[in-house]
Amino acid sequence: MWPSGAGGERGVSLVEALVAVAILGFVGVTLVAGIYTTIQGNTIARVNMTAEGLARYELEYVRSVGDNWTNILKAGTPAGTPPWSYTIPGGPYPAWDSSHNSLPPGYTGYTVIVQGAAISQSPYNSDSKIQQVTVTVNYNNKQEAGITEYIIGY
Repeated sequence: MWPSGAGGERGVSLVEALVAVAILGFVGVTLVAGIYTTIQGNTIARVNMTAEGLARYELEYVRSVGDNWTNILKAGTPAGTPPWSYTIPGGPYPAWDSSHNSLPPGYTGYTVIVQGAAISQSPYNSDSKIQQVTVTVNYNNKQEAGITEYIIGY
């Protein structure tokens, strides 16, 4: 600040004012960018956690149907049997449960794709009691979660 006259009053020069405005602008933009990044991170985390939960939910559904193994694929089915799959919502729906055709309420934008296939237990045994089940969950047509597990039929 410079003395501005005979009375010794002090004022702010134009350069000092511009530097102060620039600093405040930088701090404000940084603060807004940080808030935006936090909101985006929370949204991504929520979508990923929801997708993971849906994938686990669908695996449990297949596992529960697998308790009555004839619903999915009879134990002893040759390992070369074509794989099975279904998509919720949109179909095709599971052949063993056509009423399983929608997701629980509140999951708009999510799609669950389930694929399974009999795998051979050994090179000496062409019958299989093991299913490889893969569940993929998409949100707005982008893959968010995928889980592969093996289910054993009796």
